Amino acid sequence: MRVFALGTGRCCSMTFSKACEHFYDYTSGHETKAGSFNDLNYIDNHIESDAHLFWRLPRLISLYPNALYVHLIREKRSCVKSLAKRKSIDKYASFTEMCDSFDRIEICDNFYDFVNDTIEVYCKSLAVQYIKLWVPPTKELWFEFYTRINSVGNFENSWSEWARRYNAS
Repeated sequence: MRVFALGTGRCCSMTFSKACEHFYDYTSGHETKAGSFNDLNYIDNHIESDAHLFWRLPRLISLYPNALYVHLIREKRSCVKSLAKRKSIDKYASFTEMCDSFDRIEICDNFYDFVNDTIEVYCKSLAVQYIKLWVPPTKELWFEFYTRINSVGNFENSWSEWARRYNAS
């Protein structure tokens, strides 16, 4: 099974990847093909965490219809504030057309809604295996994910990764 975790960016994708490194029967990577827009070759039993995959979601689903798609959703206000601090949000300037101003918070707020709505609509309409994972997850929700992929590993160590901060801005 392949697992793809995607979201808006600034949605704990690095932490998700680190937590998955404790699953012995899967490889786990974070943005392992960043910068390679056309390279969507992923080995079986791999968990890829990359918000950029959102932009290739239709193609990814056509290549891997049996994969599990994990939708990482961070609380909106925190995520938007974090996105607004990043220079990379400037590349989404087209979102200014949906805004009444060039306010970075407003742009990121619209971006947050667009990405999360699109992921949900694509995954549900194409009837792929899909789960929402609110981050940080509860221990019960993390265990549900762990059992959903039939993983073998050190669950407690995996769970403890959620207490660490990776890639904090």
